[in-house]
Amino acid sequence: MKNGKKSNGQQNYECKSCGKQFQAQYFYNASNPAIQELVKRMLLRGSGIRDIAKVLLVSVGAVLRLIVRWGKEMQVKPRKKHYKRVQIDELWSFVGKKEKKVWIWYAYCSESKEILAITMGKRGKNRVRDLLKRLRGISIDFFATDGWKGFADLLPYV
Repeated sequence: MKNGKKSNGQQNYECKSCGKQFQAQYFYNASNPAIQELVKRMLLRGSGIRDIAKVLLVSVGAVLRLIVRWGKEMQVKPRKKHYKRVQIDELWSFVGKKEKKVWIWYAYCSESKEILAITMGKRGKNRVRDLLKRLRGISIDFFATDGWKGFADLLPYV
């Protein structure tokens, strides 16, 4: 059934049975759930960000925003409840301008070769807090990090 209009003037609909909202036609390709699913499938198959943008007729920024959104929603489930040594590190990437960095933070156990937690965003103590929140419920004997002061301020032991 009809359910108002979007800010771009497109008619919005709502499914009577499940309550999901959708549009019959999307003004921007990247807003289309079918296109978003294709982006995800192409990423999983190893396609690059620029290739995905070119093939699906969306902007590189739209692909990156989807990746960041999915990264924030991602939940990694560790196999064990106790780890002796966990490495925490970060890396960054950019598109267009180096000033617009996206940081990826992760906790990794080299013994079991598994990623225990991951988060994405700006570089700062809030990202470390978020990573630690994602590690709740896991007992860790020792954290290995680089010399960044934010780690020393927030980790129980470094």
